[in-house]
Amino acid sequence: MVSLVDFIKKNPAHAAVVEGELKVKNAVMATPVVDFNQRLVKGLVSTPDVDQDDEVVQCANLETDYFPISVKAVYVDHDYTKAVGTCRALSVRGDCLYAVTHVPPTSLGDDILTMVENEVIRHFSIGARATDYGPPTADEINKYGPHRCNIRKGRLIEYSFTSMPANQNAMIELVSKSLIKRANAVAFGFPDTAERKFYPTTGPAKIERPAVVFIDD
Repeated sequence: MVSLVDFIKKNPAHAAVVEGELKVKNAVMATPVVDFNQRLVKGLVSTPDVDQDDEVVQCANLETDYFPISVKAVYVDHDYTKAVGTCRALSVRGDCLYAVTHVPPTSLGDDILTMVENEVIRHFSIGARATDYGPPTADEINKYGPHRCNIRKGRLIEYSFTSMPANQNAMIELVSKSLIKRANAVAFGFPDTAERKFYPTTGPAKIERPAVVFIDD
Protein backbone atom coordinates (compact mmCIF):
# COMPACT_ATOMS: atom_id res chain seq x y z
CA MET A 1 0.00 0.00 0.00
CA VAL A 2 1.25 3.48 -0.85
CA SER A 3 -0.09 6.88 0.11
CA LEU A 4 -1.53 9.35 -2.39
CA VAL A 5 1.53 11.58 -1.98
CA ASP A 6 3.88 8.66 -2.71
CA PHE A 7 1.77 7.69 -5.71
CA ILE A 8 1.95 11.23 -7.11
CA LYS A 9 5.72 11.35 -6.61
CA LYS A 10 6.13 8.09 -8.54
CA ASN A 11 3.91 9.12 -11.44
CA PRO A 12 5.12 11.86 -13.80
CA ALA A 13 1.59 12.64 -14.93
CA HIS A 14 0.85 14.05 -11.47
CA ALA A 15 4.33 15.08 -10.36
CA ALA A 16 3.54 18.78 -10.55
CA VAL A 17 1.07 18.46 -7.69
CA VAL A 18 3.86 18.15 -5.13
CA GLU A 19 5.70 21.26 -6.38
CA GLY A 20 3.38 23.59 -4.47
CA GLU A 21 -0.02 24.01 -2.90
CA LEU A 22 -2.80 22.56 -5.04
CA LYS A 23 -5.70 24.99 -5.27
CA VAL A 24 -9.15 23.52 -5.90
CA LYS A 25 -11.68 25.87 -7.50
CA ASN A 26 -15.25 25.33 -8.66
CA ALA A 27 -17.00 26.83 -11.68
CA VAL A 28 -20.57 26.51 -12.94
CA MET A 29 -20.85 24.90 -16.36
CA ALA A 30 -22.53 27.73 -18.23
CA THR A 31 -25.17 26.10 -20.45
CA PRO A 32 -23.47 22.69 -20.54
CA VAL A 33 -24.08 20.71 -23.70
CA VAL A 34 -24.44 16.93 -23.49
CA ASP A 35 -24.02 14.89 -26.68
CA PHE A 36 -25.15 11.35 -25.80
CA ASN A 37 -24.23 9.95 -29.22
CA GLN A 38 -20.63 11.12 -28.99
CA ARG A 39 -20.67 10.91 -25.17
CA LEU A 40 -19.33 14.45 -24.83
CA VAL A 41 -19.88 17.16 -22.21
CA LYS A 42 -18.97 20.67 -23.31
CA GLY A 43 -18.79 23.56 -20.86
CA LEU A 44 -16.74 25.96 -18.77
CA VAL A 45 -14.34 24.42 -16.26
CA SER A 46 -13.10 27.68 -14.75
CA THR A 47 -14.25 31.31 -14.62
CA PRO A 48 -12.67 34.43 -13.11
CA ASP A 49 -15.43 34.93 -10.55
CA VAL A 50 -14.92 35.51 -6.83
CA ASP A 51 -15.15 32.02 -5.30
CA GLN A 52 -16.01 30.57 -1.88
CA ASP A 53 -12.45 31.27 -0.69
CA ASP A 54 -12.84 34.96 -1.58
CA GLU A 55 -10.31 34.44 -4.39
CA VAL A 56 -10.23 35.05 -8.13
CA VAL A 57 -8.43 32.77 -10.58
CA GLN A 58 -7.39 34.47 -13.79
CA CYS A 59 -7.95 31.21 -15.62
CA ALA A 60 -7.04 32.68 -19.00
CA ASN A 61 -3.46 32.86 -17.64
CA LEU A 62 -3.28 29.22 -16.52
CA GLU A 63 -0.65 27.07 -18.20
CA THR A 64 -2.62 24.29 -19.88
CA ASP A 65 -0.15 22.67 -22.31
CA TYR A 66 0.88 20.09 -19.71
CA PHE A 67 -2.63 18.93 -18.90
CA PRO A 68 -4.19 17.53 -22.12
CA ILE A 69 -0.89 15.99 -23.25
CA SER A 70 0.33 14.37 -20.03
CA VAL A 71 -2.79 13.83 -17.90
CA LYS A 72 -5.98 13.86 -19.97
CA ALA A 73 -7.96 12.06 -17.25
CA VAL A 74 -11.02 13.76 -15.76
CA TYR A 75 -12.09 12.74 -12.27
CA VAL A 76 -14.98 12.80 -9.78
CA ASP A 77 -14.34 15.31 -7.00
CA HIS A 78 -10.53 15.13 -7.44
CA ASP A 79 -10.48 11.47 -6.45
CA TYR A 80 -7.66 9.95 -8.50
CA THR A 81 -9.19 6.50 -8.08
CA LYS A 82 -12.27 7.66 -10.03
CA ALA A 83 -11.19 8.64 -13.54
CA VAL A 84 -14.47 8.94 -15.41
CA GLY A 85 -13.49 10.66 -18.64
CA THR A 86 -10.81 12.23 -20.81
CA CYS A 87 -10.25 15.78 -21.95
CA ARG A 88 -10.67 16.02 -25.73
CA ALA A 89 -10.13 19.78 -26.04
CA LEU A 90 -9.21 22.68 -23.78
CA SER A 91 -9.27 26.34 -24.77
CA VAL A 92 -9.61 29.88 -23.46
CA ARG A 93 -12.87 31.62 -24.34
CA GLY A 94 -12.84 35.22 -23.24
CA ASP A 95 -11.64 35.11 -19.63
CA CYS A 96 -12.89 31.54 -19.10
CA LEU A 97 -11.50 28.04 -19.57
CA TYR A 98 -13.64 25.81 -21.80
CA ALA A 99 -13.36 22.03 -22.15
CA VAL A 100 -14.76 19.16 -24.16
CA THR A 101 -14.86 16.01 -22.06
CA HIS A 102 -15.43 12.49 -23.36
CA VAL A 103 -17.20 10.14 -20.93
CA PRO A 104 -16.78 6.43 -21.74
CA PRO A 105 -19.70 3.94 -21.59
CA THR A 106 -19.48 2.80 -17.99
CA SER A 107 -22.20 2.70 -15.36
CA LEU A 108 -20.85 5.85 -13.71
CA GLY A 109 -20.23 7.48 -17.08
CA ASP A 110 -23.83 6.92 -18.19
CA ASP A 111 -25.10 8.39 -14.94
CA ILE A 112 -22.80 11.42 -15.17
CA LEU A 113 -24.24 12.28 -18.59
CA THR A 114 -27.75 11.92 -17.17
CA MET A 115 -26.96 14.05 -14.11
CA VAL A 116 -25.41 16.82 -16.22
CA GLU A 117 -28.34 16.83 -18.64
CA ASN A 118 -30.80 17.02 -15.73
CA GLU A 119 -28.81 19.84 -14.07
CA VAL A 120 -27.93 17.80 -10.98
CA ILE A 121 -24.25 18.25 -11.77
CA ARG A 122 -23.64 21.84 -12.82
CA HIS A 123 -20.05 22.27 -11.67
CA PHE A 124 -16.57 21.46 -12.77
CA SER A 125 -13.71 21.95 -10.33
CA ILE A 126 -10.08 22.57 -11.29
CA GLY A 127 -6.92 21.61 -9.46
CA ALA A 128 -4.17 24.14 -10.18
CA ARG A 129 -0.83 25.15 -8.71
CA ALA A 130 -0.66 28.92 -8.22
CA THR A 131 2.65 30.50 -9.30
CA ASP A 132 1.77 34.20 -9.04
CA TYR A 133 -0.78 35.36 -6.50
CA GLY A 134 -1.39 37.97 -3.82
CA PRO A 135 -3.74 40.70 -2.61
CA PRO A 136 -5.70 42.28 -5.46
CA THR A 137 -4.62 45.56 -7.00
CA ALA A 138 -7.04 48.46 -7.42
CA ASP A 139 -7.46 47.54 -11.09
CA GLU A 140 -8.21 43.91 -10.19
CA ILE A 141 -10.81 44.94 -7.62
CA ASN A 142 -12.38 47.23 -10.20
CA LYS A 143 -12.51 44.40 -12.77
CA TYR A 144 -13.52 41.42 -10.61
CA GLY A 145 -15.07 43.05 -7.53
CA PRO A 146 -13.81 42.96 -3.92
CA HIS A 147 -11.83 39.82 -3.07
CA ARG A 148 -9.08 38.66 -0.73
CA CYS A 149 -6.57 37.11 -3.12
CA ASN A 150 -5.94 37.17 -6.86
CA ILE A 151 -4.34 34.16 -8.54
CA ARG A 152 -2.76 35.71 -11.60
CA LYS A 153 -0.86 32.73 -12.98
CA GLY A 154 -0.74 29.02 -12.36
CA ARG A 155 -0.53 25.55 -13.85
CA LEU A 156 -3.60 23.42 -14.46
CA ILE A 157 -3.12 19.95 -12.96
CA GLU A 158 -6.54 18.40 -13.49
CA TYR A 159 -10.27 19.04 -13.45
CA SER A 160 -13.20 17.09 -12.09
CA PHE A 161 -16.94 16.76 -12.26
CA THR A 162 -18.37 17.86 -8.92
CA SER A 163 -21.87 18.00 -7.48
CA MET A 164 -21.14 20.59 -4.82
CA PRO A 165 -23.37 22.51 -4.55
CA ALA A 166 -26.06 20.53 -6.33
CA ASN A 167 -29.78 20.01 -6.70
CA GLN A 168 -30.45 17.23 -4.22
CA ASN A 169 -34.17 16.98 -4.95
CA ALA A 170 -33.36 16.38 -8.62
CA MET A 171 -30.85 13.70 -7.62
CA ILE A 172 -33.47 11.94 -5.48
CA GLU A 173 -35.92 12.02 -8.37
CA LEU A 174 -33.39 10.49 -10.77
CA VAL A 175 -32.71 7.68 -8.30
CA SER A 176 -36.41 7.07 -7.63
CA LYS A 177 -37.10 6.80 -11.38
CA SER A 178 -34.16 4.41 -11.79
CA LEU A 179 -32.49 6.81 -14.23
CA ILE A 180 -29.25 6.62 -12.26
CA LYS A 181 -27.86 4.08 -9.82
CA ARG A 182 -28.04 4.75 -6.10
CA ALA A 183 -24.36 3.79 -5.72
CA ASN A 184 -23.34 6.45 -8.25
CA ALA A 185 -25.40 9.07 -6.43
CA VAL A 186 -23.58 8.12 -3.22
CA ALA A 187 -20.26 8.40 -5.08
CA PHE A 188 -21.09 12.08 -5.57
CA GLY A 189 -21.60 12.59 -1.85
CA PHE A 190 -25.34 12.32 -1.55
CA PRO A 191 -26.69 10.71 1.64
CA ASP A 192 -27.39 7.01 1.86
CA THR A 193 -29.06 6.01 5.11
CA ALA A 194 -29.18 2.61 6.76
CA GLU A 195 -32.71 2.27 5.38
CA ARG A 196 -31.29 2.81 1.86
CA LYS A 197 -33.42 5.91 1.33
CA PHE A 198 -32.61 9.45 0.25
CA TYR A 199 -33.97 12.46 2.06
CA PRO A 200 -33.90 16.12 1.00
CA THR A 201 -31.57 18.32 3.02
CA THR A 202 -31.48 22.06 3.57
CA GLY A 203 -27.99 22.47 2.14
CA PRO A 204 -25.18 20.76 0.27
CA ALA A 205 -24.33 17.25 1.39
CA LYS A 206 -21.18 16.94 3.45
CA ILE A 207 -18.66 14.64 1.85
CA GLU A 208 -16.47 12.65 4.21
CA ARG A 209 -13.85 10.86 2.17
CA PRO A 210 -11.55 8.13 3.51
CA ALA A 211 -7.84 8.40 2.97
CA VAL A 212 -6.91 7.50 -0.60
CA VAL A 213 -4.41 4.68 -0.98
CA PHE A 214 -3.03 2.86 -3.98
CA ILE A 215 -1.88 -0.74 -4.29
CA ASP A 216 1.46 -1.34 -6.00
CA ASP A 217 1.44 -3.72 -8.94
